[in-house]
Amino acid sequence: MEDQNQVRRLITVALLAAFYQTVSFPFAVAKQRQSQPKSVKAHLIGYLKNEDLVDMCGCAYEHLTKTRGYTFSADAEGKVAWMNIDGEDVKLHLTHSGGSKTHKIGSRYGETYEAEGVKVSVVRTVNRLCMPYSPDCETTGYDVAITVTKGNRTESVKAKGQCGCV
Repeated sequence: MEDQNQVRRLITVALLAAFYQTVSFPFAVAKQRQSQPKSVKAHLIGYLKNEDLVDMCGCAYEHLTKTRGYTFSADAEGKVAWMNIDGEDVKLHLTHSGGSKTHKIGSRYGETYEAEGVKVSVVRTVNRLCMPYSPDCETTGYDVAITVTKGNRTESVKAKGQCGCV
């Protein structure tokens, strides 16, 4: 009789183990799939590594993510700019500029910059002006759309920033 009870217990344990494996297998596979890293597409536009490239006079813009930093910096004349593209700080040269003749809230301006194998389009819209003749303010605020094209890759970001002397 005792041998029969042990056999029943052994069969019960074996059946429970088989049932547990059958029920838990799909969840184990799903968890394994979730833990596998997804292929992360590298961003084309990053933050400038060398913040010394951001001058006290000129334009500086940043797009906000979990971290902060400058996305774009141009000299006071706007002829030379810097961006971190594909993980490297890249010097850009102005190739085209144009925009509104009047300088007021909502005025739009566009520039195109280039470097070897890279084209950058910047569209700025005025969102803040200084009061006329105010000694406390020497900058104009902008909402900015930046688009970078490198080879067959294109990335765009929205940014905010200012031009002038701080």
